[in-house]
Amino acid sequence: MNKSLRIFKSEVRQLKDEDVPAGTPAAETDPVTGAPIPPVPPAPVPGTPLPPASRAPRD
Repeated sequence: MNKSLRIFKSEVRQLKDEDVPAGTPAAETDPVTGAPIPPVPPAPVPGTPLPPASRAPRD
């Protein structure tokens, strides 16, 4: 069990090293801004009438 854990830890360490380019500290990578994503209105269901505001104006 100990040998498996050591192998797993070394593989995880290698994956982390691959994610950061050489010579670039992890703190200098692009930050995540956390900006909210605006909600998207649901798509209309085919066959249901559109609300009056979405209809094309009649001439």
